Amino acid sequence: MSATLDTNLLGNYYRNSVLLEVPGRTYPIEDEYTNDDVENYLEASIAKTLEIHKSKENGDILVFLTGPDEIDRAVEDVKGKLKDSAIVLPLHGKLTEDDTKRIFEPTPNNKRKIIFSTNVAETSVTIDGICHVIETGMVKEAMWDEKRHMQVLKIGTITQSSVKQRRGRAGRTAPGKVNHYSTYKNQ
Repeated sequence: MSATLDTNLLGNYYRNSVLLEVPGRTYPIEDEYTNDDVENYLEASIAKTLEIHKSKENGDILVFLTGPDEIDRAVEDVKGKLKDSAIVLPLHGKLTEDDTKRIFEPTPNNKRKIIFSTNVAETSVTIDGICHVIETGMVKEAMWDEKRHMQVLKIGTITQSSVKQRRGRAGRTAPGKVNHYSTYKNQ
């Protein structure tokens, strides 16, 4: 079951059920919220990625963006600025199987892995080595456009449940830190 599932609600629905809890994350997570209104979350997330990388703090970085176009732009920008000092990878549904497998390969000792991902990494995917999560608070999802009478992909803010899921990507294999550009503080 999902870590964000309301177990009391589910237990009440199935009256004669037994609740078995299996602890998930065993490492602490530190949350850091931006105090500024971020006009361009893509530029802000790239800047934060570079800041974390230059700080020499341990661990790989996972950045949540909305789609392949943003991800490709971020990957190209960060690769250009960091040259060969990091392994910069995209993660989204349009990747080949071989490209997706690279995400799960161990990070060499002298490198840091930086992954720019859609919400595909939001759920139960555990990528060893992730200690830093940059959570933009944005997602691209199908929405009904009343004017055009059709479904369209639009960028919008994520739900509180998604904030919790994204936060949970840090602290899986080591202590983690989450940088939030989201409006959902202290959730």
